[in-house]
Amino acid sequence: MELPQASPNLAQIYSLSCQQIEEILKGLNASEYES
Repeated sequence: MELPQASPNLAQIYSLSCQQIEEILKGLNASEYES
C-alpha cells in the first residue's frame, strides 16, 4: 500500500467528485423548479 503517494490523488478526485455532485444537484433543483 502506497498511501502517501495515493492520498493526494484521492483528495483531488474527491474534490472533483464533490464539485460534480453539487453541479448535478443544482441542475436537478433547477429542473424541479422549472417543472
